[in-house]
Amino acid sequence: MNEVLDQWEAGRRDDAVGGLLRLTESDAPSESLRPSNLSETEFAAKFAALATDEAERMRMALAGRWTLLIQLIREIGSRGDRALEAGDVAEAERLYGSLQRVARANRGPDSQVSKLGNMVGEAAERRATEGFAKIRARQSTTATSNSD
Repeated sequence: MNEVLDQWEAGRRDDAVGGLLRLTESDAPSESLRPSNLSETEFAAKFAALATDEAERMRMALAGRWTLLIQLIREIGSRGDRALEAGDVAEAERLYGSLQRVARANRGPDSQVSKLGNMVGEAAERRATEGFAKIRARQSTTATSNSD
């Protein structure tokens, strides 16, 4: 995931999107779909042990990585929307499906994922759900117009 986020940060958008799609379509473990594998429990313990300035640097660095993932989620959702508008339902499903996998990988109890991870996972799930709802609405509209 960090390589994908590095590509995104460097402006290599297509490479980053392609990299995330490859990750989500592979058998890669959930941990590979997280910018950080620190659980909330581990983060709190590590954070408490650091000096204030070190803790702040760590918090900002992690927040920056999660922010990059949010940006990438938005881009994939937008690409899904554009694919659907162009009539490429299969590609839209692929893109929204990748968001579902990111969502599942980044949600869970504090002992497994961070609170930031949960928030990003929820955002990915919402975006995927919205995308799949657009597909269903389009299919419903198409079916209705075909029956006329």
